[in-house]
Amino acid sequence: MGISGLHHQLKAAQKKINVAELRGRTLALDGHALLHRGALSCAEQLAEGEPTTRYAHFAVQRVQMLATKGVTAIVVFDGAPTPLKRHTNHQRSANREGALEDARRWKRECERRHESGEDRDDAIGEMRKAYSKTVSITQTMVEVTKRELEKASVRCLVAPYEADAQLAALCVLGLCDGVITEDSDLACLLCGLRLSRCLLVTKLDRDGSGDLLIPGDLTKLITDLRRSKFAKALAKALRVHERTGARCFVQSCVLAGCDYYVSEAGLGLVGAAEHVAAARRLNDDERIEKAVKRLSNVDGARAAERAFYHAKVWKGLPGNGVVPRCVSLSELVCPSRVSVPPLGSDIDAEVGPSLNFEACERERVAAAFPPAQHTIDAAFARSVPAAPPPAREPPAAPAAPLPETEPPAPPPVDAGIDGAEVDLETLNELPPDVRAEVERQLMLWRATRRGAARSPPPVPDAPVAPKPRARSSGARPRASSDAKPAAKKKTTRRKTAPEPLRPANNSDVQSFFAPKPGAAKRPRWRST
Repeated sequence: MGISGLHHQLKAAQKKINVAELRGRTLALDGHALLHRGALSCAEQLAEGEPTTRYAHFAVQRVQMLATKGVTAIVVFDGAPTPLKRHTNHQRSANREGALEDARRWKRECERRHESGEDRDDAIGEMRKAYSKTVSITQTMVEVTKRELEKASVRCLVAPYEADAQLAALCVLGLCDGVITEDSDLACLLCGLRLSRCLLVTKLDRDGSGDLLIPGDLTKLITDLRRSKFAKALAKALRVHERTGARCFVQSCVLAGCDYYVSEAGLGLVGAAEHVAAARRLNDDERIEKAVKRLSNVDGARAAERAFYHAKVWKGLPGNGVVPRCVSLSELVCPSRVSVPPLGSDIDAEVGPSLNFEACERERVAAAFPPAQHTIDAAFARSVPAAPPPAREPPAAPAAPLPETEPPAPPPVDAGIDGAEVDLETLNELPPDVRAEVERQLMLWRATRRGAARSPPPVPDAPVAPKPRARSSGARPRASSDAKPAAKKKTTRRKTAPEPLRPANNSDVQSFFAPKPGAAKRPRWRST
């Protein structure tokens, strides 16, 4: 992925850094690079179609780590595939299918060794390695990760085509101070656009450590490379002009091989840089076809160079009523500062046509989460033939009014549970709230049974006559209901005079101090 051998050539100019040193800055992240690293932890589930969201959790954790270091993150995802990258995408798809077959073969080998009791550690390692080569980022994964990041208040953007060009556009517009990615295409873009203040962080780990590079400052970059062959070739082009040096850097990366162009056999990055530096005095637009003799695919190399400079990007970030507009990356740079190749005869066939932001968002969400109900209804509509329209009938005569009917009787009221059917042994196994309700209804049922046993209901056919009460001889006659109740007679207590006090005699004193019967005699204390 990216420029062949570019990371190795720029390794001497990189320095170790922790993102905590970039506190207060805004960095744009390559969302697909995050998803690729996160999908390695669940590559087997993704390859076999099992539901998982571990890749999204990895992206959220990495962005939260940046927030704890004081760095604001903007995540950018890839959009539609670039037409010029069609050959590369087909080749990667074929490689993933072959890796999936190898992974399943190693998985069957692991199961066989497990059943036979053999050592399967090396087979598990080969299976995981093969599954890691089957990772493919889908629209559903992008949308799931984007929604999880937006829940954490992280700004996200899906590029119209390639995320690399969109990341470079954010740097040109001044919306971010640098880029975090694993793709070497960003180094080529930042150098070709001469973004001397834009930071490039690669190989970021969970602790926030990574490699820092400033590829836009070509003079400092050549100085840091410590007189390598690649640096010497670029230094020759830089002596002509800074615009020429930046353009030669991009042309060297194109001839060495990239996602848009397959390099010639035996031509690496150092060799391509030497050929381009030898033709540094030529016109920038004629250098590619004359730099390498017997170049078989000149048109392909020119189209790849145009794809770097004229890629379609969104101008701005969505939000606060702003709807980004699709423009070419070359429209955002200053022509006097950056040397840009001319547009081809059919640039839309190479980098894709201009898109509408709102339409892209609707199509992307519909592709990520297709309406399953609509698909099922459409399938039923296709399988079942349409019924013929009903025949028109003459208007019917007005119907006679319906007779009035009595309202329906109310449904019987549930009298509760039947205590005879309750199993007391099973009652303790019920939940506490259910057991309390059953015990309450059981108490009501028992009370109803006791009342029914005490006073059985009378038979309606033979009414029982009331039994006359016998009057006693001393009983008073019952007063009629018309008579007034007799007034209660007030009763007062008779006040009695207090008993006079009797003077105490000698016997009373002796009985007071006499010991009570049954009480133990207390010992007397003697003074020593």
